[in-house]
Amino acid sequence: MKMKGVSKLGAQTRFRIPIKTSAEVQREQVGVVILGRLKIENFPMPRESVVVSDPEILGGTPCFRGTRVPVDSLIDHLEAGDSLDDFLDNFPSVSREAAIAALEEAKSLLTGPR
Repeated sequence: MKMKGVSKLGAQTRFRIPIKTSAEVQREQVGVVILGRLKIENFPMPRESVVVSDPEILGGTPCFRGTRVPVDSLIDHLEAGDSLDDFLDNFPSVSREAAIAALEEAKSLLTGPR
């Protein structure tokens, strides 16, 4: 990758704007975003699980973080044919994002990397 020009942002601060060839742009990896000519990389951060198991809460039954709602209640609702919205209506302390994240965690545990 070629670097073009040096811009000053004060007495000692400098940055370079990368200039990419079309072949380099095509080889970009997932998580890299090009904004104009500035390259911003997205490094995955370890994500805290939305499912916690604490012996002091429901005897260690896996629950949604920050709640006393067992994760298996989500599975039971879906198994019974209820929608995600039905589950969320019954358990307002669980956010939609947390419910989806729990399902994604379960999926990744069952299917592994692809």
